[in-house]
Amino acid sequence: MVVLPTMLLSAGHHPGDSGASHEDLTEHDIARGICFYLMGEIGRIPSSNQLPVVVVPTDMLSSKIVWVNKYYKLVGGPCFAVEVHVNSFHDGNVRGVSCYHAGIHGGSMQQEMAKAVVASVARPSWPSRGTKTQAESNLKSLGWISKTAMPALLVEIGFITNRTQREFMRSDSGQQALGIRLARGVEDAAVFMHSFTNDDKPGGEAMIRGEFSGKDWREGRAQDGLDDDMTALPLPRGRGGDSDEDTTEAMKLQVFPPGVKVTGEV
Repeated sequence: MVVLPTMLLSAGHHPGDSGASHEDLTEHDIARGICFYLMGEIGRIPSSNQLPVVVVPTDMLSSKIVWVNKYYKLVGGPCFAVEVHVNSFHDGNVRGVSCYHAGIHGGSMQQEMAKAVVASVARPSWPSRGTKTQAESNLKSLGWISKTAMPALLVEIGFITNRTQREFMRSDSGQQALGIRLARGVEDAAVFMHSFTNDDKPGGEAMIRGEFSGKDWREGRAQDGLDDDMTALPLPRGRGGDSDEDTTEAMKLQVFPPGVKVTGEV
């Protein structure tokens, strides 16, 4: 069995800033539902690989980034981070899935990982909007990608402003379907990262440790309390470890309190 790089999984936003919304439906609620079903699917994918998953506690983005970087510092090993979001746009006809990555500084590895995620989620009725660099976002730089000390992807799973996608994402069956598709996509991404960094390619170890960005992130980890002790580090959840009941309880207790509402597009 091949043990793949550990995925750190986050549902975008948090109850105090729950992202894009439509009436009583919020981006954070959709994202946490999809992540819940993704976690349930990971252990059921027929595969000779093991994909360990760690759930990032729900909090403000800055706190999530500190947590992720502490985890990486203390646990080490090959890791990548994925955060699930829902998009919005003034034109309700716009729909589909896209994935942001670091861009030119991330090299081909991150772009191919993003392509794997999008390809797994996309369907004729749920079109691919392709992969994008963080520089192509409205913000020009995305903290989840630029400030984490490992390869990171930000998935825009669909549009809350598109009626068809919104109603699909509102339903448990829709969130489950997207969670299943995304589970296969992140495993494909992990397989690519594993093969990329284990080939005899120059800089493979640097890629896996995050120096792909052109900056050695280890130099800056003393800031923002990154050298503080970290308590209650969860063990990665992968195949053959926890029961479905354990995973379900962990998702309920560790990361997903109820959501509220707020704003728009990345």
